[in-house]
Amino acid sequence: MYKQPIISSLALLLLPFFGVTQNLYAIADSLQTEGKRIYQSEITSWHGSDLFIDKYKETNNIGGYFSYKENQAFKCVFINKGPNPKVIGTVVLDSSFNPKKAQTLLVERELTALERDYWQLRTAAYAALKDSKQFAVYENTSLNIVPLIDGEERKAYVLTGPKSNGLVIFGNDCLLRFNGQNELISFKKIHNNIMPIEFDPTGINDPVGAVHSHNATTGEFITATDICTLLLYQKFARWSTYFVTGPNHVSIWNCTKNELQLLTREDWEKNNPSPKKKDRH
Repeated sequence: MYKQPIISSLALLLLPFFGVTQNLYAIADSLQTEGKRIYQSEITSWHGSDLFIDKYKETNNIGGYFSYKENQAFKCVFINKGPNPKVIGTVVLDSSFNPKKAQTLLVERELTALERDYWQLRTAAYAALKDSKQFAVYENTSLNIVPLIDGEERKAYVLTGPKSNGLVIFGNDCLLRFNGQNELISFKKIHNNIMPIEFDPTGINDPVGAVHSHNATTGEFITATDICTLLLYQKFARWSTYFVTGPNHVSIWNCTKNELQLLTREDWEKNNPSPKKKDRH
């Protein structure tokens, strides 16, 4: 005769805990994956722009650029001006993103079908930003458009970057979603405002880390755009740890291992003093 397995009282008490823990692991994994995907596009554009401009002298002929992943290669493509743009240069990096290993190809050619999709998506995102009355452009900053295509999904993140050294900018970012015809489906602000955090670029005064807070509108956890920003700037700021505090959770980003841990505020406050809070956004 089949007997039902006996579950102890302790096991029954632990089931909700394991459920919450597994859910936080899944959320952390999803945020890390998306944040690193945005970062891969941005760091490709960073290195690609530097390498291309260093070799291409007809800067008045540049009509724009975008970056994308193809197989195991990361490509930054530059196109010329005009109604029917052509590729005028391509910078190719491997997964190390080491600019010393990059290939710079100053060859004029037609865009591939995938490249044309990316360019049209980026153009649509730029037009949506230009028409929007809900997105601010701050002095001494630049807006960086990150188009991403994954099967039928088309979206573009918009990040705000500093134009001066010794500054990391979180916030003033958004996510735009499009259909297959590059028509705007949704325009969502990720943070409610802008959060500039200064650091000493000389490295004389090395901080251990930094922190900012989210309110309920932004959400409980660090965002994928926060993770991208950290991956881009944490080595310059020499941070070892970065915290994002939400109403009920704390996100802990390990800047050395590039790993994310999510904790409930209750679990965090049991063993840690609350980090000094910045303005919520």
